[in-house]
Amino acid sequence: MLAFAASLLLLCGCAVQKAPVTETATTLPAYATPSTLDASQSPLPVALGEYSAGKNRITYAGDVAGKPAYIISKDAKKTIFYDGKETGSQYDSALMPTDVSGKLFYAGVRNNKYYAVYDGNETGEGFFRIWSPGEHAGKLIYIGEKVGKSVIVLDGKEMNSSYDYIWSYNAIGGKLAYTASMLGETYTASKIQPQTAESRKDIPPAGVKSVIYYDGAEIGGNYDTALFPRDVDGKMAYVALKNGKKFIVYGGIEGTGYDEIYEPLIYDGRLAYVAQDSGKSVLVYGETVAAEYKDIDGPSLREIGGKLFFRAADAAKNASRYFAVYGKEEFGKHYDNVLSFAASGDEVAYVAARGKQRFVVYKGAEIGKSYDYIESDSLAFARGKLTFIAQNGGEWLIVKEE
Repeated sequence: MLAFAASLLLLCGCAVQKAPVTETATTLPAYATPSTLDASQSPLPVALGEYSAGKNRITYAGDVAGKPAYIISKDAKKTIFYDGKETGSQYDSALMPTDVSGKLFYAGVRNNKYYAVYDGNETGEGFFRIWSPGEHAGKLIYIGEKVGKSVIVLDGKEMNSSYDYIWSYNAIGGKLAYTASMLGETYTASKIQPQTAESRKDIPPAGVKSVIYYDGAEIGGNYDTALFPRDVDGKMAYVALKNGKKFIVYGGIEGTGYDEIYEPLIYDGRLAYVAQDSGKSVLVYGETVAAEYKDIDGPSLREIGGKLFFRAADAAKNASRYFAVYGKEEFGKHYDNVLSFAASGDEVAYVAARGKQRFVVYKGAEIGKSYDYIESDSLAFARGKLTFIAQNGGEWLIVKEE
């Protein structure tokens, strides 16, 4: 139990300092009661420990320096647990724990304002929202939202911009490129989607025109919209929309047009993305179609353990029967649905559904027991040990390979 508690800590800090943030040393027993699953519940020699947080919801928030970080909700307040320590209790809530250069960044909410906390210090002013924390040129960078405007904050200072809204940023050849919009500029779409509390703040809503600003110049203004700038061999590639088709623009040359292109990523130095056209989905790598299915869950595409992963379906999308594709292998096609996937070295694991039950498949077999709910994004390997968050009968559990 204490060994597991040691896999939950909190780091934080930044160049421009405000009030130092205190950390509270704690162990999971205050929140989580340990138990061990009966070996007969697992067909494999995989020992699993369950750590109960009772009715307090647990959310896996990703790894920081190779260790899992969690958000625990209790009495309408959220705090962060990392490496056996609690942080953010001095705020109304502590959100968004993120690894920035091996140190913990999070947003502390106080009186409905979000404050950036990095390496133990609060930095910059309060915003209505904060997103996309990262590092640029050795300095903390993030985006903050004000009334009718959002800005890039670098090293605690706002960057000047003539645009009303900045959605996201990326480094191209060592220089910042960002996706931006002016209020009121739109393009024809089936519906202009409003931003909501659940919306990804780093992607412009459909119908809102965006351009890319890079190295003192605006790029993509001749298209209906332009977004997702990526660095490919030191040159910019981005997604553009024209005449109802989306395509990649690289080196000023337009690629193949599709009905939809999802957010691309860089894999082994080349662009990879999911596209949809004429009732089918394809994985494009470079400009070559690497895989084709009836449907591919576009947002699921990511690199895990040096291979590409995505969820795919052979049947129509409304059948909701997704399986996992990892590298060139397919996993979980005999289940009703595969919800998430994790890998470490040669080991793979995934969350599968059969009817209303959720369970984890690991080492080629179902392990532990079924649960009412498994948080899909929580499935991960922490220092080679599988861990995930589950719920049974209203009780929240951290389940960890011992």
